[in-house]
Amino acid sequence: GKGGGGGGIGGKGGAAAAAGWGKGAPAAASWAGSSGSAGSDNLFIGDLPPDINESQVKEIFSAYGTVLSCKVIPPKAGGTKGAALVKFSSPEEAQRVQENLNGNMAEGLEQPIVVHFAKSGGGAGGGGGPRSSPYPPAKGCGKGPGGSDFRSFFKGLVKGGCVPGGGRRPDDHCIFVKNLPSDTTDFNLYEMFAPFGAIAVQGVKAMIKEDGSCTGVGFVDFQDPEVAGAAAATLNGLHLQDGSVLVVSQKRNKGGGKGSA
Repeated sequence: GKGGGGGGIGGKGGAAAAAGWGKGAPAAASWAGSSGSAGSDNLFIGDLPPDINESQVKEIFSAYGTVLSCKVIPPKAGGTKGAALVKFSSPEEAQRVQENLNGNMAEGLEQPIVVHFAKSGGGAGGGGGPRSSPYPPAKGCGKGPGGSDFRSFFKGLVKGGCVPGGGRRPDDHCIFVKNLPSDTTDFNLYEMFAPFGAIAVQGVKAMIKEDGSCTGVGFVDFQDPEVAGAAAATLNGLHLQDGSVLVVSQKRNKGGGKGSA
């Protein structure tokens, strides 16, 4: 597996780790709450094993993005949970990791984790705030978008609510993909999953290493949870030519809604 399955943290990897995708969120760490900036590339990871070390943290989270640095925060006196600060290669990458792993179980771990944007300068604060979303909520079309280039024009469409799927999606609209080929791109994910049904705005992401190759992990957000479930049921367990097995898992709603693992 591409996470920390062999790191001795939890001993679970592959399909077993994917089966935990979406287990209920644990209590957040007391000092790394939701007040961290969503534009940051630095994440606070809480509810880790108390004896975890920096090399294990890097191994686990490198499966989800390019880890530039990490620092383990030992448990407080009498505490049973460790924590870490993990810096990713870009705010966009960190945001995607936060959105998809907060309250879920990373490969190589046996318990769900807390993932928040780290506060600048650290310090105490409240925990367990709402999860951030990389997509602005739809507000209605209004007067129409501005901008002469396509990217500005499209962003205006999304912000104005003219394009469906621009708001935050419930968990069961989203799927996690693991063991993708190393040359997989965002467009390849779109090619693979679009035939199942409509994909949300900015709804595909292949996690990329510094050298441009894929980490093997990807995320796809659909506009319909039934479509997400159908894609997971159809593609999960397929054997690739190199002998690896594709893992496709539908995220579960926090309230225990349906999902496919």
